[in-house]
Amino acid sequence: GFEKINMAYEAAKALVWVGIGAYQNLKPFRAIEIFTDAQKLMAAEQNMAWVAVLNLYQALILHQEGRIHEALRSCRAAQNFFSSFPESGKAVHVGLLRASLHFSLGDIDAASKCCNAASDVAERLQSPPLLAAAYWTRARIQESLNSTEEALFFYRRAIASLEATPNRLAAEELKIPFAKNRSDMYEALVRLLPAELPTEAQDIFEI
Repeated sequence: GFEKINMAYEAAKALVWVGIGAYQNLKPFRAIEIFTDAQKLMAAEQNMAWVAVLNLYQALILHQEGRIHEALRSCRAAQNFFSSFPESGKAVHVGLLRASLHFSLGDIDAASKCCNAASDVAERLQSPPLLAAAYWTRARIQESLNSTEEALFFYRRAIASLEATPNRLAAEELKIPFAKNRSDMYEALVRLLPAELPTEAQDIFEI
């Protein structure tokens, strides 16, 4: 309908929502195809912010589907734009995703560098969703380095931030989640808890 009345931006935005719907209907690669079509429309409108957001959405889906190298390419494309806005939430999301991708590839040094830079901004912004993702990423890195105490510290902070996140996110928040399974944070914390601290493990899952 928007295309018929020559409203290209509105048509592109509507297509983004179609892609989000495909993702929510468990059709991740169809979502990527739709986002690619929406990107072309946004590029024609010279709306590079939306082009970058769609690169981020594609990278998030590809990461969730285990397509790490493809995800890294899309993530870098998004970062090329958001690096001009280093104090923005989207820049933090891109940095944390890039850290997770390097972590998946076993490049712990690159993962730590990306994560630390993004975490610093997340702490300045004091956004619970950003802090949850930042602390979760830092915890996994520390666990991989066998730094159990630091990993526990960041897992606890990730869970606290997650539980402080509103049920309904603001309009500017990501429509594609950073992680598919939130319970991974709780499971990781329980896994690392010393055997002599069963009470905390019980409290974590208390209803």
